[in-house]
Amino acid sequence: MIYDKIENWATYAGGKKKVWEKAFNFISDFSADIADGRHELDGQLMYANVQSYETRALHDSRVEMHREYIDIQVLVSGQEVIFYNSISTLKRDGKFNDAKDCGFYERNMKTAVPLPMEAGFFAIFFPEEGHMPGVNFSEVAEPVRKIVVKIHKSLIFK
Repeated sequence: MIYDKIENWATYAGGKKKVWEKAFNFISDFSADIADGRHELDGQLMYANVQSYETRALHDSRVEMHREYIDIQVLVSGQEVIFYNSISTLKRDGKFNDAKDCGFYERNMKTAVPLPMEAGFFAIFFPEEGHMPGVNFSEVAEPVRKIVVKIHKSLIFK
């Protein structure tokens, strides 16, 4: 997991700067008129999901994990908390869905690390890293607009 200000993304690029640059160029060039939905950046290997939704209460949230894709999560507007968990501390909540590359786990707030998200910050979750996005920043749900760039692990871990 990586959590930092967007301006610092290149610090983490290592030898794969072109891959990360493509993702962060989409994020930095984002404009409000881009529609919600999937936007292909490199076919199935890299795409962005633009989402608008209302945050939810902690008790309505589950930890998710992916096996094939890395998530870069960025808020364009609003604020939420994403909780990070090592899945080794969690109990599986259902079967892994290979088609959607997603599995869920029960929350464990004893080991959860809160990442306060607002415009200007990003969080990267690598395969097998548990994360619980979309949680209310305060006691009240609020609308957010978000970009989740999905990068297939083969682009980074060749």
